[in-house]
Amino acid sequence: MHRLQRFRRLLVPFMAVLTVSATIAPVSATETVGTDPASKLSIEKEPFSHLPPGTLDLMKEQEPRKRAANKIQEVLVQLVGDVRNPQGSGFAGIHINNESVQVWWKGKVPSAISAISAAIESARVDAPVTVTQAPYSRAELHAEADKLKEQMFKDPKGAIHRVEVKGDGSGIVAVTEVTTTRSQLQAGYSALADIRVPLTIKQEARARTAGRLNDTNPFFAGARIWDGGSAFCTAGWPVQGRTSGYWYLVTASHCGYEGQYWWNSAGSANIGYATSEKVNYDLMLIGMPGPEFNKYMWDGGVPGGANTSPEYTKSVAGWSHVTPGEWLCTSGSFSGAVCLWQVRNDFPVGYCSTDLWGTYECTAALTATSPHADASAPPSTRV
Repeated sequence: MHRLQRFRRLLVPFMAVLTVSATIAPVSATETVGTDPASKLSIEKEPFSHLPPGTLDLMKEQEPRKRAANKIQEVLVQLVGDVRNPQGSGFAGIHINNESVQVWWKGKVPSAISAISAAIESARVDAPVTVTQAPYSRAELHAEADKLKEQMFKDPKGAIHRVEVKGDGSGIVAVTEVTTTRSQLQAGYSALADIRVPLTIKQEARARTAGRLNDTNPFFAGARIWDGGSAFCTAGWPVQGRTSGYWYLVTASHCGYEGQYWWNSAGSANIGYATSEKVNYDLMLIGMPGPEFNKYMWDGGVPGGANTSPEYTKSVAGWSHVTPGEWLCTSGSFSGAVCLWQVRNDFPVGYCSTDLWGTYECTAALTATSPHADASAPPSTRV
């Protein structure tokens, strides 16, 4: 069994035991089968032995730049709309390069937002930070992308299946499965005539949803979970309601729906009911008894997966913001732990695909991954 998941090209929180606002009670402890003693933990004999050569060095080498970027993002998330869409500012993007942190900003960084200027200067203690002029702000690009996204969501099976904003503030992107042109798309997407920023059309396969194997309470991130029917998915991080104190297991909303009951993949331990679903973010919470021993995840391989090395467990050290250019890992219950996913600079503001029942769903502000990635696998960095 493994607990860890990695994404190639994504923008999501990692190394995280997150808190969420939730008020719906999870399944009671008496309904859950099995307990989870500390003996379930398995220590990797040779730390990071499953990683490809040079992977750990690559991730360690970027750590100073990661610290620098995090200082800036800690301030950006306090702006209205947070780092993804900070209203009223010229912020366009941030990226970790090979030697520095790159920030794109429309206009001059205003002294009125003194915290931003101070954060940039503080970040330069850890790594070089370059601020470059951007043609458009992130907020401006989101406003234009939303025009197209609205029409895409009305026709999930349509030619455009994903809309992105460019991380350097230069424009937006429409993604199709087949090569096409703007004029050919115009008939089905009238919003294209109203887009006031540069638009790039690129061809990529539509995102495919994919769901280790006999976990017990408390359930670790990276476990394979089952709806009792045909759906198998990967468990994300255990999270606790900020006000209610109830515990939940995060997974992807395309895996199920509210009111559905979930077990471990073997059906030998029940988890609880899916109590809250946010299709727009492809997130779902499964209520479970409050784990006291929950800061762990499965790592290593999975039989038949991309990584077939022995499985083991790893403690979760904390969480951090994700920065474009950063190297991460995921540990899916189907793929196993896979590294060398790099957060890309163009941020998907929405995409449309089918869930496990063949129903088309559209989500917003989510990740864009390789079609072979384990869709609900929790991303992480190595410590």
